[in-house]
Amino acid sequence: MPLLSMSMSVPLWAIIITQMCSNWSYYTLLTSLPTYMDNVMHFDLKSNGFLSALPYLGGWLMSMLSGVVADSLIEREVFSVTVVRKLFTLLGLILPAAFLVAVSFSGCNHILAVTFLTLSTTLGGFTASGVYINQIDIAPRYAGFLMGISNTFGTIPGVLAPIVTGYFTEGHTMAGWMKVFWVAAGINMGGALVYTIFGSGKIQPWANTEDERAEIEKERSRFIST
Repeated sequence: MPLLSMSMSVPLWAIIITQMCSNWSYYTLLTSLPTYMDNVMHFDLKSNGFLSALPYLGGWLMSMLSGVVADSLIEREVFSVTVVRKLFTLLGLILPAAFLVAVSFSGCNHILAVTFLTLSTTLGGFTASGVYINQIDIAPRYAGFLMGISNTFGTIPGVLAPIVTGYFTEGHTMAGWMKVFWVAAGINMGGALVYTIFGSGKIQPWANTEDERAEIEKERSRFIST
């Protein structure tokens, strides 16, 4: 297990940081959406449960559909693996961020708020075919291990996001909730920037087997000789 090389891998850290950024908005809504529905939207308990679950149903459907589309683009060689991963990650971070900002301006309009929240989480499903599957691209041999590492870091927002949300919404004001949505949107944009610059869909040198390295060297020598 090339632990030192892993710890110094820029594409791996791009995955870790981006997943943390993406999970911030996910955990914010997961832990605080019922409270928002109750305190701000004033939905009854029965409606609250259904409407709080609706965004995650959309996210599940989008993650399934985006996987089919992403695989098709790669198999048909429309885009490289790197482009596909970055494209779906950007869609899954920037679009949800835009709708989170839109929620902050929807006020107490029930229809707009629920629509924007549902669209935000639904479109976040694009990341399932982007950064969340990227470990198998950069290191197929260690994908399971790297998934465990990135998910461990990815749960940190699950601790911090509710604390920050509680701090902003202590007074149960709309202004406090606006800050919650703006912070989540800003972190999403930060993750999109990091992944755009440092993300990669290419297998990393430290993840190659000896046979693979030999084959790469052979191809390199052949290219130089020609």
